[in-house]
Amino acid sequence: MRRGVGIGGALCIAAVVAFFVLHRHRASNTDATFGRAGSADTTTSSSRNSRKLATQPVGRRIAGVVIGEDDRPIAGAHVQLASKEPGPRAPMIVTTADGAFDFGLKPPREYVVFADAAKLTGAVHELDLVDPNVQAERLRIVLHACDTTIHGVVRDTVGGTVTGALVSRTASAFQSATGAISDATGAYELCIPTGGADLRVSADGYATVRARVSAFGRTLRDFVLAPGATVTGKVVRASDKTPVESATVELREDDGSVDLVGTSNADGTFTIDGALPGRHVAVAYVGNLVTLDPPEVAIEIGAPNEVTCEVSATPSVSGRLVLASDEKVGVPGVEVYLGAMTGGSDDWRAMKSASDGTFLFEGVRPGDYMAMVHSASQSSAPPVHVASADVSGLVLTTEAPSSVSGRVLYEGKPVEGADVRARSGKAVTEATTDSEGKFAFEGLLGEDVQLYAQSDRLGAFTNGPTVPLAKGEKKIVDVTLDLAASVAGIVIDQNNQPVPGVFVRFSLLHGSDFGQATTADDGSFAARAMSGGGQYVYEVTEHAESQIVLFPVEGKRFPPVTVENGHSHVIGLRVKIKRERLTIRGRVVDATAAGVPDATVRAVVGGKGGSEYAPAIATTDQSGAYVLRDLSRGPFTLSASASRGESDEISVEAGATNATLTLKQLGNIDLTLDGFTDLITVVATPREHAGVYPGTRTGNIIHYRNVFPGPYTLEVYTQGDNWEDNSVVVTAGDTVAVTLHPRALGHVDGVLVDAVTKQPISDARCAAGTGSWKPVQTDSGGAFHLPTVVAGESVVSCWRVGYDVTNETVTVLANQAIHVDLAASPSAANNAKNIHSGISFENQLGDVMVSAVAPNSPGARAGVLVGDVVTKMDGEIVDDAGLAWAVVDGTTGPITLEIERGDKTLTLTVVRE
Repeated sequence: MRRGVGIGGALCIAAVVAFFVLHRHRASNTDATFGRAGSADTTTSSSRNSRKLATQPVGRRIAGVVIGEDDRPIAGAHVQLASKEPGPRAPMIVTTADGAFDFGLKPPREYVVFADAAKLTGAVHELDLVDPNVQAERLRIVLHACDTTIHGVVRDTVGGTVTGALVSRTASAFQSATGAISDATGAYELCIPTGGADLRVSADGYATVRARVSAFGRTLRDFVLAPGATVTGKVVRASDKTPVESATVELREDDGSVDLVGTSNADGTFTIDGALPGRHVAVAYVGNLVTLDPPEVAIEIGAPNEVTCEVSATPSVSGRLVLASDEKVGVPGVEVYLGAMTGGSDDWRAMKSASDGTFLFEGVRPGDYMAMVHSASQSSAPPVHVASADVSGLVLTTEAPSSVSGRVLYEGKPVEGADVRARSGKAVTEATTDSEGKFAFEGLLGEDVQLYAQSDRLGAFTNGPTVPLAKGEKKIVDVTLDLAASVAGIVIDQNNQPVPGVFVRFSLLHGSDFGQATTADDGSFAARAMSGGGQYVYEVTEHAESQIVLFPVEGKRFPPVTVENGHSHVIGLRVKIKRERLTIRGRVVDATAAGVPDATVRAVVGGKGGSEYAPAIATTDQSGAYVLRDLSRGPFTLSASASRGESDEISVEAGATNATLTLKQLGNIDLTLDGFTDLITVVATPREHAGVYPGTRTGNIIHYRNVFPGPYTLEVYTQGDNWEDNSVVVTAGDTVAVTLHPRALGHVDGVLVDAVTKQPISDARCAAGTGSWKPVQTDSGGAFHLPTVVAGESVVSCWRVGYDVTNETVTVLANQAIHVDLAASPSAANNAKNIHSGISFENQLGDVMVSAVAPNSPGARAGVLVGDVVTKMDGEIVDDAGLAWAVVDGTTGPITLEIERGDKTLTLTVVRE
């Protein structure tokens, strides 16, 4: 009910690529794009950024001092340096008597600096040496008092405790070498920043666990480790099988997420410990050498898990960012994006332009990309086709960059470590204040900049000023944290016992503000940094990253609490929840019903398709049996993975005693490539499952082994073209044979006009529905040219914001050009003002809630009230306020709403006008 799919997914238009999200945070209210910072999912992205530029100096110095809150140097602090790019890791440094450290000159790329000292909160500092604005040689790293800790027990999947587990901070897949070590009882305690931290938990013989932990005081958080395995292998060049040194090797799951990372030695060998049993893909890269055909690793406990990663030379994309008014002038320190337009390519990459405006993306897989400037719209992004040769000389233009800098203050004093966000147009940029409370946003594009700042440590924030900014202007402003309301209380269970370690989240009704807290060992909590000004609804979850909602003892929701203003402090709130600790028991079996040992079972919240960052995990015994422990009541989605394959997802209620997961019988694909002389790579993508399957090549045949049954898309990349083949269907236990031949190409020219005004539509995207899907942009006269379209019947589509997608089927002739005229109709959203329900919605803690009902409107006549929670529309689950509005005011006629009002469930029919 709370977090479903349906309308949310059904309204997505696959042909329109969403604008790249420039920041990562979670807001609990309607304004989810700017402002209040929440818990961030820090799973490592599978895409990577190249940072080495030929125009950059050989190296830049990374050095500085470690100080305390009183500005005094800290001697004996441990400082570690890790690079996001491959290379030997720098040794740990112990600061001198004056708190100094110096790592010397380092190549221009991204780095992570870890610093910690006894009884103080460690710091993690990320810096990019390509960015000319980074002052890497004068770092001042502040270690604060240990005001917030997490503590608990590290257990294994059969209920025992784990001694010697390392719980430590992490950033960008790198783990600090220091942290808390679990004792003989499995207990640990670690200082972390107030608000939370990204952690990794590792121990010999166990799979490594990543987690985002939110904490506001001393917080209980237990971890469960499953048995892990070691993967060994070698990185070699595909051309001559010679070893490759200093390559990054990633173990990826089938959805593309990075699980673990290693680095190859001088002889090309690598070792990765802590891998979870099951099917993984190994990807290696260094410079322009990339694994084009990633090998699969079927990881088993107690078995040799060996893999060879072959890397091939891949192209680079380089260019220069210059002033639109004078292309001789390079623009430094501005974000440049390279975004994939095809499924077989890397995901989005981003990097700052160097001091002379140059940029270089190395190791780019073949495919079609958009090159974008920070804050630029996609419609103006130039297409970049990458085949086998380097793409150079790309010129991107921008207006003269502007900047906003200043200090963050609280009660007149500078605030170190405050999170600052600047929104300029569509782009949101983030910064952290330094030891003097200073921040700087460079490379802005001369639009009004809205500032926001928050300090979890101080429990205060501000929505900040909006700074008018002209092109090329530089402004200095002070930002004062002026909102610090709070709500304090205690969480108890149905037996009046305190509940430690749970997460309490508050959300302002009809506004955009929230507060959050974790409960201490005595159940007490204090949610701070709130704006006040109205009533707040709230909920309790197992932890900040969990979707397991702990409901009241009576009813489904707690009554709201009033916080009058930004300086109000509500105390004594008593939150009584119903908490149960249940198990799910079952077995994992193969197609013959035989038990599968050492399989990993995951349980996430909700029915099929449910998701959670930190799932419950169990490992099967020799009979295939498993037990998932300490679960709350409610439906869970269960799945199993092992070296033999994976199961389908099943939905199970907590308390089940016989939940059986069956590993699917898999199939194979043998793909023969006939007549290709310029083939680069082929990618097989299941259309019913996440991920991309790797293949092994023998001559002109590519073998895909142990793949899920179902339909597949084969994406073929050559130097001159790429296209999709959607005809492959794999049957369980069988091998499907497919032969692909090069296809003749033709050209399509056309003009797109407004169907009503007959005026040309510029800045639209048009593409052919078959062959190489390479969208092009219409010019001022609405004209477009598609240079490579597969001969035969093809669908030409054009789309633009404000218009419905328009299509025309054409017959393309080899080596010939045809013409097509298209007319696009204004979309229903443009005419929404003519359709009126009178209902407004807001997102509140996972619910879609009615925020307003206009008098005498269709919604009012239907009996809809402010505060109603809408669960379904015309039988489809509702999970987003914006999409709910689009449905009720998107078409005419009646619509049925299923709502929850208090403890009642009602069905209302709204007749829209």
